[in-house]
Amino acid sequence: MVSFPNKRLVYHDRSDQTLNATSVDGLFPITLYTNINFEASSIVYEDDFFMLTNGYALYKKVGQSQVATLDCDVIHSQNDGFGNLCYFSTLSCAKKAKTTSSPVWIRESQPLWDKPENMIGASPSAWQNWTYAINCSMNGLVVMNFSGLTGIHAAVPDLESSQEYSVTLRACSPGGCSKSVSYEGTTLQPDDEPPYIAAASEDGIWKQDLDSVEFVEQMVSYIGDVKDMDWYSSTIYWTNSLGHINWIDLVDQSLNVMTMPSLLNAEALAFDWLGQYLYWSCNTNQICRGSVSGHGVEILLQAEQKILSLVVDLLNAAIYWTTETSVEGCRLDGDDYQLLEKLSVFSGKEMDLYLLL
Repeated sequence: MVSFPNKRLVYHDRSDQTLNATSVDGLFPITLYTNINFEASSIVYEDDFFMLTNGYALYKKVGQSQVATLDCDVIHSQNDGFGNLCYFSTLSCAKKAKTTSSPVWIRESQPLWDKPENMIGASPSAWQNWTYAINCSMNGLVVMNFSGLTGIHAAVPDLESSQEYSVTLRACSPGGCSKSVSYEGTTLQPDDEPPYIAAASEDGIWKQDLDSVEFVEQMVSYIGDVKDMDWYSSTIYWTNSLGHINWIDLVDQSLNVMTMPSLLNAEALAFDWLGQYLYWSCNTNQICRGSVSGHGVEILLQAEQKILSLVVDLLNAAIYWTTETSVEGCRLDGDDYQLLEKLSVFSGKEMDLYLLL
């Protein structure tokens, strides 16, 4: 028989009465148990547990020694004909649910997970009515728990600011719960600065409070060539008409403009303040990613049309961009592409109307 989780072939060697295993390519053979002193017609071996039959009775291993001790009292019937043994875990949820979540939260965590995969050999129509349990801990103490969840996402609300939390998830069935998967995250510090927007003009970059009607503060006075910009904390990043990426730290009294060392053909721009990466549109229809040092620049993806703007959503680990006719998105690693909105082929085009009389 083949142990799929271990990717090994398990077999009974009649010549020396041993139970052996080897990789599926025949390499690295090992002896699992000795003293199998009868003819084994069918074997199951999973999770360091094995059972076998000689066609007349079922046997299982008892104890943890290398030499197999077999108990013939598991099932012993006057009716023979045992064969083709199959292994099913006593716990229906044998595989862990896989979860994803951003490591930085504002006031709540929003875990998202996949259902456990079906066991090998199970029918697609097999029982799959999983429920899920979530524990949220801080400093080793459980501060919140949820059970009986039936969906594949949840919200863990009312978290304290500037704290580290650990969230664990288990998938449950009537047979019990799976091993837990966990992830950790940190809530953000409260920001007392009022929200504002920034914009570039020919004579500098300006700042406007959201509750104001005018640009009341000039942030930088001598920067005029700005195609796109983004900022985080006291640092402003922008692209210019030459395709360069520049930035300036407003805390630095000298206000020196820094430039990434290579020409990147950059247009649209977004800054990842969590991973400290820059994302930008390059070569018209590609999205590139790299550090501000210019090292490790890579092409993340290629779109079908020219990219006009882009933005990163760090709390959901996603990036979104627009073209003339579409809004598209994917994960920050380039996976799970989605076409969010598509306009007609005539969108943004001029047309002449002729009347035939």
